[in-house]
Amino acid sequence: MKKRSLLFLTLSIFFIGFDLPVAAKTIVDTSNTYTYEEMIADIEELKNMYPETIEYKTIGKTNFNRDILAVKVGKGESNILISGSTHAREWITTVLTMKMIEEYSRSYLNDETIEDVRVRDLLNETSIWFVPMINPDGVTLQQKGLSAFPKSYHTALLNMNNGSYDFRRWKSNAEGIDLNRNYPPAWNDSSSVKEPYWKEYKGQSAFQTKETSAMRDFTYEVRPKNVIAYHSSGRVLYWINKDDRAEDYPTVQQFSRITKYPMKKHLPYRGYTEWFVQEFGGIGFTPELAVSVGDREVPLSAFPSIWDRNKTIGIWLGAETYTNNLQPPEPSAKKIILDEEFLTYSKPSFFDIDKTIIKPGTYAVTEEINNWYRIVTPFGEKWILHPNKVIEPTEVKIKPTEEKDTKFSLSKKMSSSIDYLKLNSHKKLILIKEQITSTWEGIPYKFKVALFVVGSEIVFVILYISLVRKYFNFNKEKHS
Repeated sequence: MKKRSLLFLTLSIFFIGFDLPVAAKTIVDTSNTYTYEEMIADIEELKNMYPETIEYKTIGKTNFNRDILAVKVGKGESNILISGSTHAREWITTVLTMKMIEEYSRSYLNDETIEDVRVRDLLNETSIWFVPMINPDGVTLQQKGLSAFPKSYHTALLNMNNGSYDFRRWKSNAEGIDLNRNYPPAWNDSSSVKEPYWKEYKGQSAFQTKETSAMRDFTYEVRPKNVIAYHSSGRVLYWINKDDRAEDYPTVQQFSRITKYPMKKHLPYRGYTEWFVQEFGGIGFTPELAVSVGDREVPLSAFPSIWDRNKTIGIWLGAETYTNNLQPPEPSAKKIILDEEFLTYSKPSFFDIDKTIIKPGTYAVTEEINNWYRIVTPFGEKWILHPNKVIEPTEVKIKPTEEKDTKFSLSKKMSSSIDYLKLNSHKKLILIKEQITSTWEGIPYKFKVALFVVGSEIVFVILYISLVRKYFNFNKEKHS
């Protein structure tokens, strides 16, 4: 027992004085029923915690005055759109999209990589729009029942639910309209229910509901390149694209590989993603997140598996969409001034980090596209992403340093080297952290335990020797 206490004390002393990274507070609770009210509060708190990356806006209100919110993560013009809770009982999709918002913002702040994509670079150039809960009235009814609605409306709700007070199976909005069938592609679907009901009633006209008209208007406003509409039951990846374009297949296949959901071509007549493809021509993805559990919500016990399959998808699809829509670079004869260190890419793609660090200085540019520049470096031609660029015209020349005084020149070089070492140490630490993490993750668990035990014993021995030396020195001084 004494040895364990001493070991703990030793390790505590060893780590004192080190600035260990402190993880940001976790906001989105994935372990309990996730309500509309929690979502509203969490979005506000996330905005306050990550003001550099998060914006949000109200894109519509429901018949019962609940806000339909859209959340933007990122700063760029190129964008994708991810939505959840089209169907009331599928609110686990809101948990997923809210967790994405939180984790992607945290990764931006910490300058981390996801799917080998440097999140900060990506979100400086692109944006991911989320509509986490399209159907807040329906979700609230499914979770809380009649108590969350005016008494004057209870009879209508009960009639639409076959007289049952149990609303766990509910899919529609609170008007009894299935939102996924209230888009134009569903209008030739003869299987639709003929009156307001807890599922499958498409309404009297396309975009009849406030929810679907809000999604229509918002989609026209932000014009995403690709969209994901999350649903919950089936564990399959439905997808649809314009004119069956063969060039979209690699993207769909990679989506399937990351999530491990088998691909299945969409039925041609339903939903938001089909309407999006008809109007905008991108790819519409409809992942069904979990194994079907029948007419009820997917339990939160399934969330760890859902998160493991989908946690990187937003970042990956953002990078994939940006890369696929990037125009070819154009020749350039400019010069660019870099006032800090830069990590390089082998080509203008977020998936192709080169990890070479180049120093501050003035570099010749040979090609450019948007904020990407191919520059001549001591390591060959490399691509950098520089949103805050400082460009010089070609005629500007750097005056060579006069070295009349050798001592002064040497002193200046040493000073410059010291300044360089001080510059952007954060980026160096990030690279070192990535290398250490990568190496550590490759070590088997048993060896990790052994390394920890050996390291602890070494620290213990060093401390013990130090204490013994101090003891003998003390006695020596006392008797002298």
